[in-house]
Amino acid sequence: MKRITFLLLITLFANVLQAQITLEKTYNNSASTAWIDGEGYKYYEMDALNNQCLIYNLNHSLYATINLSVPSGQYLYDLKYITNHTFDTDDAIELCYTYYLYNEADEYYTYTTKIINQNGSTILTIDGASYVNIINVSEEESDLKFIAYVYDYSVTPYTIQTRIYDLTDNSTSSIAPINPIISSAYPVPANNEIHIPIALNNHNSGKINVFSIEGKKMGSYHISDDKKIYNLNTQSFLSGTYIYQTSADNKIINGSKFIVKH
Repeated sequence: MKRITFLLLITLFANVLQAQITLEKTYNNSASTAWIDGEGYKYYEMDALNNQCLIYNLNHSLYATINLSVPSGQYLYDLKYITNHTFDTDDAIELCYTYYLYNEADEYYTYTTKIINQNGSTILTIDGASYVNIINVSEEESDLKFIAYVYDYSVTPYTIQTRIYDLTDNSTSSIAPINPIISSAYPVPANNEIHIPIALNNHNSGKINVFSIEGKKMGSYHISDDKKIYNLNTQSFLSGTYIYQTSADNKIINGSKFIVKH
């Protein structure tokens, strides 16, 4: 018995030595990475409670704190594109954030997206925009477009506009560090359909698995790399929060949440 116990301990110790993944830092809010020209990669954290963007060095020491102006009674929803040469040509940090107001009486959301400089000055405000993205539209690295999807949920059926802003004259930043592998599903909230951006990371095909917030599997849908968006019909889904995961070869690539509101 002692020999078996000893061998088990040796095996466990050997497995620990071979492990290549260790917990380095835990942030208490939603966090991701950003690229700042002249500085390199940074971590950033969205503090929705205090309406702040917290930027950290790679050793997790605080680099900068940027206050986000959110009107009273409204709530910070999203934060992205922390850069310094994408939306204008000065060296100050810029960022894009979205906040929302929920109309309890009529049960709909109103979103606003803003692009600001580090000092709080506004570069652009887009009323109604709940989802934004930056894409490269040519072989030139700096031929960038900023796309905003603008929704009006105060009318039935709700309306949508797609606004395309040219960044070519402003941006000197490469698209590679700031263009995410996958963006958020939209619209938020969804009614009859949710659009899920696809990124299969060099796989030819895969699946989108959808679960309720309680963990119940709602469905599995085949996807392929020749399409950039999967349009998921949500008419049969109850109002609530759902989780989707993109997978290929039985490995989860990425995932996020979406909200259905009928």
